[in-house]
Amino acid sequence: METSTTGTPLNTTNEELKILLAARKVVRTPLGGWLRYGRKAGEAYQQHLAAKLGSKRQAWAQLEASEAREAISLNSLRRAAAALECDLVYFLVPRGAVGGLAVGAGNPNDDRAKAGEEALPPPTPGPAATGTAWVESELPTELR
Repeated sequence: METSTTGTPLNTTNEELKILLAARKVVRTPLGGWLRYGRKAGEAYQQHLAAKLGSKRQAWAQLEASEAREAISLNSLRRAAAALECDLVYFLVPRGAVGGLAVGAGNPNDDRAKAGEEALPPPTPGPAATGTAWVESELPTELR
């Protein structure tokens, strides 16, 4: 699965930030979560979706419950979204964003360059992105 890194929160343009701010105002998680909503909207059964993931109906029910209590991993959510024939899209919007502009936000490397400091390294991909096993300290909400 391909992941785009353009428009990350640290280097978002003002136009992109306006779109994110608008989305934050109108998009709300449905009661029961997106997986339940997507399943019901697509008139699918838990058993059918679980089979797409190579698991049992109870595993799908656990995914819905994990999402509803905000304990699902992004990897599991992404795989479940794929079973629903959907893409997972998530983003962060700076809290200091006012009127479409980020207040005091920007690329931290710009400030470091002005101060003559070394640039920050790019973020390291997590276990879901690298395909490696998840860290034992994480909650066991991962699909196996």
